[in-house]
Amino acid sequence: MSSKRSSCRRRLALTLAALLSSQTPVWAGTAFTDVSPADGIFQTPDTHDFWLASLTAADFDGDGDLD
Repeated sequence: MSSKRSSCRRRLALTLAALLSSQTPVWAGTAFTDVSPADGIFQTPDTHDFWLASLTAADFDGDGDLD
């Protein structure tokens, strides 16, 4: 029974060692990649107030009028 258990542990240890040695380290990649579009929709010009440039009228209460 103990030889069967030690054989299983040995196989598990070898499998884990193989998996861990084949993985690329997390720190090998870049930390951040900017994927935002380059068009002007997502950019607020410096001459505009941010809040005024990003507000849009909408019908919040469902009465048909823009609030």
